[in-house]
Amino acid sequence: MDFGYNSVDEQEQEEEEEEEVMAQHGNDPSSESLDTERDLLEELTVKELKKRLKEEGLRTVGNKDELIERLLRPERETIGQLKNGIAHCLLTADDILVMGLSWVNINEKRQQVRQALNVERFKSFFGVEPSTLKDVYSKLVDLCDVDDVGLKEFLMLVEWLNKYDTESGMTSRWGWDEKHIGRKLKKVGKQMQSASKAVIVLDLNNFDPKEVIIVSVDCVNYATTEFRLDPSTMWFDHKSHGPGLKYEFGVCVHSPYCVWIRGPFPAGKYNDLSVFLGKESEGQPQAEWNRDALFWKIPSGKKAVADRIYAGCPQKVMVKRDGHPVWVQST
Repeated sequence: MDFGYNSVDEQEQEEEEEEEVMAQHGNDPSSESLDTERDLLEELTVKELKKRLKEEGLRTVGNKDELIERLLRPERETIGQLKNGIAHCLLTADDILVMGLSWVNINEKRQQVRQALNVERFKSFFGVEPSTLKDVYSKLVDLCDVDDVGLKEFLMLVEWLNKYDTESGMTSRWGWDEKHIGRKLKKVGKQMQSASKAVIVLDLNNFDPKEVIIVSVDCVNYATTEFRLDPSTMWFDHKSHGPGLKYEFGVCVHSPYCVWIRGPFPAGKYNDLSVFLGKESEGQPQAEWNRDALFWKIPSGKKAVADRIYAGCPQKVMVKRDGHPVWVQST
């Protein structure tokens, strides 16, 4: 895992430190015992290997062969690797705060202010607090089986998603040229997109069988720039009075998890109920509705809770009304 600030001198120092560690550990285990242990590890699943690595405070990224090698030769996790390739499970929110601000040109001297002010500065670039990004980064690294995700690359993507700056505008902050920034944004963005599919899952087995109302559903419109290659009134968002995209979200009612995201849709083409039902147009027969819509994922006997625009689907949605309990009104 590369935090992005390795230099040639640090690389040489790492090699020296690794030689010292190897010398302290003496000779490698005999090839026979090593092969036996390798055979035992190969019988484990990737999930079981990662669990053992976490228990030993070692990195959990890489393919199965790399995980096995790391368990067999933990001495190769040198001091230099812990500094520049620190196991994400050891990474703290304060580490992310300090490094994140440093990468956007707020050096450690300028960080000698109130903690609250540093957090506010951090949020102005990255949108959320360091503690939130620590959890997201740890989960992302856990779910990336092949390629390591550098913290610097991850934070650069988050800043780009938050501020939507041009690649040229980002070069002065991140110290890379436009082409390199573009490649990194695409690579880590795809990794995050892939990881989200493993995290945001509507699994009915995770709900209490006695629950009737299982999710709260709503659509959110996001303002965007003009779509020059596809100009149309369908992009118009009546909330921001400009172009926008619509996403549908489903959040558990009795636990703090987002279990459903669907989109994007043109903000002006569909209303929230049409997205929920999977309808393309008014009067479209139900047999032609999109089966990927949330309407088809909620089984008989279960319901979502939503605002009044969903009143046209009483069989799958309970609409919030003034007389309902506080917990319903707040969902």
